[in-house]
Amino acid sequence: MGKVRLLVVTVIAVLFLLPSFAAAQAKPPQGTVPAVEGMPIAKAQQMLSSAGFNPMVAMEDVTDQGKGNIVLKQGVPAGQVLPKGSRIPVTVGRYKPPVATPLPQVVGMKAADAQKMLAQQGWSVKMENNPVTDPSKAGSVIQQVPPAGSHIQKQQPVTLFVGHYVPQAIVPNVVGMPLARAQQTMVSAGLNAAVAMEDVTDASKNNVVLKQEISAGKALSKGASVPVTVGRYTPPAPVPVPKAEGMKAAAAQQMLTQQGWKVQTNSRPVNDPSQAGSVVQQVPPAGTKVLQAQQPITLTIGQYQAQTTVPNVLGMQLQKAQQTLGAAGLNAVVTMENVTEHAKNNVVLKQEIPSGKTLTKGTNVPITVGKYAAPAKIAVPNAVGMPAGPAVQMLKKQGWTVNVEKKTIFDAKQNNIVLQQSPAHGTQAVPSQQVVTLTVGSYQAPAVGKGGSIGVYPNVNQPGTINPPIPPDTVRK
Repeated sequence: MGKVRLLVVTVIAVLFLLPSFAAAQAKPPQGTVPAVEGMPIAKAQQMLSSAGFNPMVAMEDVTDQGKGNIVLKQGVPAGQVLPKGSRIPVTVGRYKPPVATPLPQVVGMKAADAQKMLAQQGWSVKMENNPVTDPSKAGSVIQQVPPAGSHIQKQQPVTLFVGHYVPQAIVPNVVGMPLARAQQTMVSAGLNAAVAMEDVTDASKNNVVLKQEISAGKALSKGASVPVTVGRYTPPAPVPVPKAEGMKAAAAQQMLTQQGWKVQTNSRPVNDPSQAGSVVQQVPPAGTKVLQAQQPITLTIGQYQAQTTVPNVLGMQLQKAQQTLGAAGLNAVVTMENVTEHAKNNVVLKQEIPSGKTLTKGTNVPITVGKYAAPAKIAVPNAVGMPAGPAVQMLKKQGWTVNVEKKTIFDAKQNNIVLQQSPAHGTQAVPSQQVVTLTVGSYQAPAVGKGGSIGVYPNVNQPGTINPPIPPDTVRK
């Protein structure tokens, strides 16, 4: 019985080994495993089948919709050589869309309570602080994103904005202030100045606030930064003035302008025709080092004019003097001066530029010309009957020239009294041109002759007994 069993086992073993031995002897064809990772399953199956292999598909759940029905990995590495007909295991993604759920309302809840509730419901929660000016909103949810009622997947994060109370500060106006003062002003308001420098060409704006990014009056959280722009002035380096003297005016101006200089021009008469239209002087001189932006260059351009000699017109009548100067190419500039001599009326009294001097034609020559105005006439006052002395003083005080003539009289009461005047009282005359002659009485007592007759004794006078004597300088001998 035992021998039978042994025989049976031996036969079975032989029968089992015969196919393998035969297969080994047959040497089936080989193939190279292709790379199919990342391919859609249909294309991967087709590629493996074309290569002579049998794909063995295993599914794996994925949350990325883009990996659905895509080969995630292959069990046999690409490039390995296997007998054709071998099985190649591949893992393929299987995507199931998540269920969208309405998001509950949590705005107004305390942040901790809202976070706990959403987490218990399976939501992914993020929290961010948001400044608030109302202290009652501190620590509460003031906004949720997405908003309540939105149908979303629970894998999608929900952001809760939580109120964070920060004391407020009002932005002051610091434009135009020096930087140090502006910073102090900001600090006093509970804010910080964030300074940015900007180059300026005006020295007065150095270290001065040019602008502020947040306008004055706006409310900010205390400690916030307010960007301000501050001027920074760097003095330009002096540069030497180029040489323009001797150049033609147009070329000099073009050269200086192209180099960035400001140019001013004026003209000056020249005697040399070759200098006409050329720069005969420049200020500042060539080579002087100056600040180009602040220093203009003044060019003096030669203007040639014909020369002439000043004639002598003193003593000439005005018309003749003007003609004489005009003939010399000059202009007479007339100033009138009052004169008392009629002979000097309309006559040149002086000329400011002496004769013989060389001038440019067209130059003005100032001259002074006499202007005579006849003095006004007045009435000759009445001196008849006055004592001689007071009469003479009165007339002289009024500007009259007085001549006194004496006349012998025998009436003692008329001694030294003006008996007559010429011109007569009321005559119109010019005091400075008119002599008033006064005839003054000179008393002589009568003499008694022989036989009782009365005679006249020469040189017998009794002056001073009745009237004052006549001033000696006015008496005509």
